[in-house]
Amino acid sequence: MDDLTHSQRQHGLMAVWLILRLASAAVGSPLHLTCDNKQLSNGSFVFQLSQPPSSHNCSRCWEDGNKMVIARDSESLPGIVLGLTDESITLAHCQALHYIVECDGLRVETDCTCHSDQNPSPSHSITPRHHRHIGLAVAGILLIGLIIVCLYFWKKQSSAKKASGFAHIHSQV
Repeated sequence: MDDLTHSQRQHGLMAVWLILRLASAAVGSPLHLTCDNKQLSNGSFVFQLSQPPSSHNCSRCWEDGNKMVIARDSESLPGIVLGLTDESITLAHCQALHYIVECDGLRVETDCTCHSDQNPSPSHSITPRHHRHIGLAVAGILLIGLIIVCLYFWKKQSSAKKASGFAHIHSQV
């Protein structure tokens, strides 16, 4: 005999799906991002991110050293920006950049230092501590929610089995 109705199973599966979806969004968000650059043979400079945004729905912004926006999402300033992808930007001249990506409410930033092959220096990266803590807290809350949903359905199933067994015993008496 089936203890849970079709509707109860559907609600349980939807709750588990939602919790897993939210957990994957929180865990899949970029928490640590670095930027490196190299000079191309034509003299231009490409700045490459360590990882692309986790979704195409993310908002991306590249700023110069004066906090002037030179590229936002798929739009860029001609003459300064020669190429733009989800994970890189190519500039005519080498300059320090600041990159900001916001995905699902989480904002991550990194600074890109400028260096040529003759004078290499590592890029500076920022891993926002408060964003990391938010991501971990969300993942923890979602895990607790998943456990509660599982316990709820387990208890409901156990209660239904006890009631079914009790009714079966009384029908035999």
